[in-house]
Amino acid sequence: TGTTAAKDATVNGTTVYICDGSSVFSGSTTGSSVSSFSTVDTDVIDAVKGRLVCGKDAALFELSSTGTSIAIFTHPDTSWDWVDFAGGNVGIYCAGHNGLKSEIYLSTLLDATGAIQPPGPVAEFPSGELVRSIDFFSGFLVIGTNKGVRVAQATQSGLLNYGPLIELGDVTGTA
Repeated sequence: TGTTAAKDATVNGTTVYICDGSSVFSGSTTGSSVSSFSTVDTDVIDAVKGRLVCGKDAALFELSSTGTSIAIFTHPDTSWDWVDFAGGNVGIYCAGHNGLKSEIYLSTLLDATGAIQPPGPVAEFPSGELVRSIDFFSGFLVIGTNKGVRVAQATQSGLLNYGPLIELGDVTGTA
């Protein structure tokens, strides 16, 4: 953004969105500058299923097309941090941790209004294994953790059955 370090970025169509922990900026993917999009305090942002899904500490929310925050869910653990999001066959996967344990949640879309529903847990990880990144491909969720990689198969209802840890050390990106 020119004045502060970026915390996360995503692309939705031909627009790039960058959050710096206090604001969100946007610009064209073919341009060389960004401008203010939202003053909502955001640490993680992803374009998922045509939505801008964001997290700040325990708060999970969506940014509207005008940059307004739309609350989705606040994790009851106040030390929770959302770290990544991925679109799946039946909804949006939301990964986070509290520094000791990680879980992946699934939010579905309400057909009548298109609103993102509050998420429910679909996978819990062993104590000390922290999810860093997730990406969904052809019915499988690839999960990067502080200990390596896991691959989870998504059921038709969106529940996850993950396999054994492939020990690679800290994996911060899966795309």
